[in-house]
Amino acid sequence: MAKRYYILIGDLTTAKGFVTEGLSTNRCQGRHRAYEGDKIDCRSCKSTGIIRCSGTRISNTGSHGKEAALDGDLCICKCDPPPRLIASQSTFYTEGYAALSGLNFGNAEKNDALGNAGSDYDQHFVMVDSVSLHAVEHVVYGLKSASEEHHGGVDAEGKTVESYSSTSDKIDLLYAVQTRLGVDRK
Repeated sequence: MAKRYYILIGDLTTAKGFVTEGLSTNRCQGRHRAYEGDKIDCRSCKSTGIIRCSGTRISNTGSHGKEAALDGDLCICKCDPPPRLIASQSTFYTEGYAALSGLNFGNAEKNDALGNAGSDYDQHFVMVDSVSLHAVEHVVYGLKSASEEHHGGVDAEGKTVESYSSTSDKIDLLYAVQTRLGVDRK
């Protein structure tokens, strides 16, 4: 399980640049949170760069629909290779396995066996306890992709329903709530 900390205005890059923009309605420790596309003053190449999201993440958009910037994201400026963002705080973060991030995992043989020929991507979430890292049961959730929306409950292994596609689609976790009884997945 990896923690990725939110980037704020004033946070540095690995090339000594610093974030100059953020969304005024979202703050951490009194500082504005930064989002993909926000500006960075790169002192190394003396240019204005922008934040580009990189790596695993659980989708977290601001009111303007842009993804929140996390430590390890890129500064797209004139530097080669692009510098990475460094979080200055260790209080506000997101965490999860790659499966929680909406990443796609190709498995053509499994899809063919299940009658999903031409579907190279199976996508799902796994709900785990943040302390024990064990799968949790009795969680109801909502998932949304470009082509479908699904609401239901996880199985005994903490897995949501799988979605099959021939293209890689982003899946957003709309909500996840642990209940005492869960729901019948049938």
